[in-house]
Amino acid sequence: MAAVLAVAVSGFVATGCSTTAASQADSDLSVATSSPKPPARAMPLWDPCSIPGVVVDKTGVELGTETPDFVGMPLTDAKTCGWSASNYDLVVYSTHLMPNDIQGNPHFRDIRSVVVANRPALMFGDDFVATNSRSCNLAFPIYQGATLVSLVTTPSTRAPKEDACVTLTRDAAFLVDELPR
Repeated sequence: MAAVLAVAVSGFVATGCSTTAASQADSDLSVATSSPKPPARAMPLWDPCSIPGVVVDKTGVELGTETPDFVGMPLTDAKTCGWSASNYDLVVYSTHLMPNDIQGNPHFRDIRSVVVANRPALMFGDDFVATNSRSCNLAFPIYQGATLVSLVTTPSTRAPKEDACVTLTRDAAFLVDELPR
């Protein structure tokens, strides 16, 4: 029996269940359950690689691993930037996703409201990682839709030393002030 959670957070209404939908990794994650406002879609996407290196360097990733257009979750029309650490990848997505896109996506699960460095966000898991990896995602509402910050652990036969969401929350706290509003 799936437990359902509904919480409002600064323009986001989170709903999630404890069950996982069947994965279709090649599906388009940006299928909206409601149409976004035209001005937001018309705006160019913010470039996540514009986060200053001195800020990224405070996280657990290696600054020299910066990769524009980092391939992560299959998000349509997203601008991405990713960095790697010894045991995980950190990816920032600039998107036009709206709250209903996140809530209504069957690949996003365990959606809950959180606050990271005094900024409201949605935290959720996804179905796009290998069975021997862990992931955690944060969605921060911004002028154009949402900025997502995602962490995926390196595939391993051993459990990570720290939960992916704990690591993500710590790293995202350094990045929050550099994300658009």
